[in-house]
Amino acid sequence: MLLLHEIRCLTYPGVLVHRDGRRCCYCFKQLGLTDATVDHVLPVAAGGPNMPENMHSSCSPCNSAKSCFWLGDLQWTVQD
Repeated sequence: MLLLHEIRCLTYPGVLVHRDGRRCCYCFKQLGLTDATVDHVLPVAAGGPNMPENMHSSCSPCNSAKSCFWLGDLQWTVQD
């Protein structure tokens, strides 16, 4: 039987958080599974694909601030 924590890790956001080292890709804040969001680097609204290569984990404040802007518009970079 899987524990709730293990089930959350298997969800798409959980996989991305684990891949990205449990940190926001913009501000480096440590993320838990409950406060992580998924951000599309190239916004879907601008034609960005809904693929893992275009997605990074981010904290809610960074994701909200980025909104549908391109990284260059904000002079932000993704920290891998």
